Amino acid sequence: MPVTYTLARALTAKVGACVEITLEADDGTQFRFAATPEQADELAEDLEAILDDAQTATRTPHPGH
Repeated sequence: MPVTYTLARALTAKVGACVEITLEADDGTQFRFAATPEQADELAEDLEAILDDAQTATRTPHPGH
């Protein structure tokens, strides 16, 4: 079973033709990934969709709606 880490911070950098993504867990464990710009865009779109869904689900309806 995979281990789940709690994200402490995320860092990104442009390195040549790639986007380097470093994720650091609260215990100091670091994960470094090299992604194409297309992969980074897909990741950003996925995260935005998840956050948009979460905001929609937690919104309190206005009176009369």
